[in-house]
Amino acid sequence: MKKLILSLGVFAISISAFPCGGSWNACGGDDVADMIGDISQNCGAGTVTTIVDICNGGNTYIVEMGFEGPNSSGG
Repeated sequence: MKKLILSLGVFAISISAFPCGGSWNACGGDDVADMIGDISQNCGAGTVTTIVDICNGGNTYIVEMGFEGPNSSGG
């Protein structure tokens, strides 16, 4: 039940406006992949975002954009 509540909370944050950069929590591999997809679509070149998978031991992923995402305000 705790994992479900965490997942719903992370999902609610991910469907709201996704700010680029900073540190964000995810829950599971699918959520991490969705967040990386959001970053690649919406963030600009040079953006660095840290994703912490709180449901899988705190695995940390650092995503640095090397290009302008098609929906970013910079490109």
